[in-house]
Amino acid sequence: MGWNRRKQENLHVVLAKRYVKTITMLEGETQKMKDTCEELGCPEDKVQQWVNDVRDWATNDNTSGDNQSLQRSIEQLFLGLCQKKACLYRQTDSNKIRQLRRKRLREEKTKLLAAIRQYNTGQPPETEIQEEEVERRLSAEQQTTDSLIWPWEVQSDESVSILAQKKVFDAYMGKKRLVEERAIIAREMRQHCLYLRSQADKIRMQMQHVSCGGHSDMTQEGRDGLASLLKKRLADVDTHIQHLSSAYSLAIGPNAPQWPDDSVENHDQDSDISDDSEEDPDEDITHTLPPP
Repeated sequence: MGWNRRKQENLHVVLAKRYVKTITMLEGETQKMKDTCEELGCPEDKVQQWVNDVRDWATNDNTSGDNQSLQRSIEQLFLGLCQKKACLYRQTDSNKIRQLRRKRLREEKTKLLAAIRQYNTGQPPETEIQEEEVERRLSAEQQTTDSLIWPWEVQSDESVSILAQKKVFDAYMGKKRLVEERAIIAREMRQHCLYLRSQADKIRMQMQHVSCGGHSDMTQEGRDGLASLLKKRLADVDTHIQHLSSAYSLAIGPNAPQWPDDSVENHDQDSDISDDSEEDPDEDITHTLPPP
């Protein structure tokens, strides 16, 4: 009981801190995405196209030719190895787990090299995949995208490697996740405010009921005591509303507009970015508070 009460009393502090932390992380991801696009030469109007290209590449089940299937398998194995190596130490703090993941990495690397040798069989020397170049890329601490690694990329009309597009895709999705988290926290803030306001309205209705002669089965002294108790409870709720409104306004900023009482839930849902959305994650989301 005491833990739940403390949790309710401190909820506005937790949400405000989460919002500020999310905004800080979002600013970092925004800059990271901008730097990544500049590094890879991806203009803003091409970001969504690159994201869609990676999605199509990952979900395309086209098996019209064995050679195309093998090319896709090689690309997937290589990108999977790069991503897992990058996350090996960042997401794992146990030597035992790291050993298991290193073992899986070795197994996947063996599969990749076997697929490369299979692809090279029957290929002219100028279109073979250079195993040494692949191993050099895999052993590099920083995955570079300065040159094309697969011969079919050189032969295709597209001059951008899937590895470069995947880096932009990862930066885009990291930013998008934080945009969605920002909208969720703002919606939780609003719901918290509206819940407390509804509690205050219920208490006022109870006070009005008592003052109008309700609870006739109680003595006058009992009704006076109940009215005093309700008055104290209302004062506590109003004070809590003022505290959380101040905390939320400080977290969101002094220029945050106020929510209308109607159709806010629909507005928040429309502001979220779905997986298939064509909108820019930079699009502003209205973060507001109900008036105290």
